Amino acid sequence: MTYVLNRYGDRLAVEPSEGGTIVPHAHISNPTLPLPIGASTDATLLAILARLAPKALTATRTTKTVTTATSTILVLNAARVGASLLNLGTVLYVGLGIATSETSYTAKLGANDVWIVPAGYAGIVTAVRGSGSAAVVVTEWI
Repeated sequence: MTYVLNRYGDRLAVEPSEGGTIVPHAHISNPTLPLPIGASTDATLLAILARLAPKALTATRTTKTVTTATSTILVLNAARVGASLLNLGTVLYVGLGIATSETSYTAKLGANDVWIVPAGYAGIVTAVRGSGSAAVVVTEWI
């Protein structure tokens, strides 16, 4: 499908050129930003959307110890642009939300694995280990 970028005052809409659902309007804080109108290639569309995506200005790195009891490793943060986890121990079970266990988890990390929190997720992230305890390096981009 081909998409077209249309300007409506200080807002842009990405619309399918052959009908379908319209992507919600994006607010542009600088309406003089040079953006092509009527862009129809995927590369142009991706470049435009990348300009509208939030950018991280700082990163905070912390080390958390995770045991066999569920631990909160990231709290809810509406300003979060992204985050990553580096597992410094044995198997680590990571969950989006508060209930993480060896049988109910979002990602399972081995030793020295890195996991990127899904883009746009600003909620709580928890983790638990099957046995023992070890560190997790948590980097949050704000």
